[in-house]
Amino acid sequence: MEGAAPYLFNRVFNAIKLSDGRIVVANGDPLEMRIFLADGVFQQAVGRKGRGPGEFDLISSLAEVSVDTLRVQNTRDGFYYYHLPDFSLARTDRGPRASSATPPAGSWEPFGAERFLFSGRASSPVLSPLGTERPRFQLMIWHARSARTDTLGDFLGSEVYRDRNNSVLPPQPVAYGSSTIFAAGADHVFVGDNSEPQISVFAPEGNRLASIPVRTPRLPVTDEDERAFRAAMENGFLFETFPAEFHSTLKDQVERTPIPEYHPYFVDMHVDRAGLLWVQHPAHASASSAAWSIYTPTGELVATAELPRFERVLDIGLDYILGRHLGEYDVEYVHLHTLTRGPG
Repeated sequence: MEGAAPYLFNRVFNAIKLSDGRIVVANGDPLEMRIFLADGVFQQAVGRKGRGPGEFDLISSLAEVSVDTLRVQNTRDGFYYYHLPDFSLARTDRGPRASSATPPAGSWEPFGAERFLFSGRASSPVLSPLGTERPRFQLMIWHARSARTDTLGDFLGSEVYRDRNNSVLPPQPVAYGSSTIFAAGADHVFVGDNSEPQISVFAPEGNRLASIPVRTPRLPVTDEDERAFRAAMENGFLFETFPAEFHSTLKDQVERTPIPEYHPYFVDMHVDRAGLLWVQHPAHASASSAAWSIYTPTGELVATAELPRFERVLDIGLDYILGRHLGEYDVEYVHLHTLTRGPG
C-alpha cells in the first residue's frame, strides 16, 4: 500500500471540522490527533499513546467549544483543552471525576455544559426464543455542579447470540439485530430501540419531551445480506483475535447465529451542529448509498437525504458531512462531503 504515513489511517475514532476549515482526525494506531488543512494537506500530529500530560489512552470525543479552544476527551484522564490555532495544551480536566461528589458508574460522554451522559450495566439480560439475548443498561444524566443524577430509564443493548455449549468463545453479534441507539445534542438526548419505529426525546433534566415516529417500511433481510454478514464475521475481528485452533468452532458458531426476517427500523443516529436529529435507515449489503431522515427535537420531519454509505458518520455541520469509509482491503478513508440545505 502506497502513500505518506499521515494519510494512512488505522482505527479512526473521531473527526471534526473546525470553524477555520481544518480537519482534526483522532487516529487509533498510532494513537494521535492529525490536523489537516481545508484542502486536505497534512499540517501536524498532536499527542501520542501514554500516561503523561497530553498523552492518550483513547480519544473518545472531539469538540470545538469555542473558536480558540478544542476539547478532547481522553477516556482515562477526562478532558484535554488545546489552544487554537496552534494546538498547544492549555489545561486538563478530569471531567465527572473532578467533582467532589461520586458520579454514577459506567462509561460517559459530555452532554452540554457540566452535564454528562452515563450508561451503565443494569440487571440480567433479556432472552429470546431464538436463543439470542440483549443486555440491559441504564442511561443517566449526571449534573456535575449539583451532583444530581436523572435516570432516563432501563434500555436493551445490542442483540447477541451466545453458544452455551462453549464458554471460551464470546457472544456473536446478531446480523441486523436489535439495539438501543442514543445521541446527545446540546439540549436534548435522543434514545431509540430500533426494534420499534419510534425515538424518544429527553430534556437535560431527564423528563421525556416527545416521541418521534420513524415512518419507514420494514426492509427484508435477503440471502445476499445474510451471506455478506457471515463473510464479514469470518474475516473480521473474532478470527483475527483468536488463535487458528478456534477458527473452525468460530465459523460453526457464526453459521448457527440466527438471522432475523427484517432489518431494524433504523441503524444510526447523529445530532448535527444545528441540533437536528439525523436518522439512518437500513439498506441492503450491496447498496452504495443510504437514506436518512432529519427531524427537529419536537419530532417534525424537515428533510430527507440520500448519502454515501459511510462506515461511520463523524460530524455533520451546516454545509458538510464528515464520514469514515472502508475501501478495498478495509483501508480507512476520511471523506468530507459538501451538504446543501434547502430554505428554512
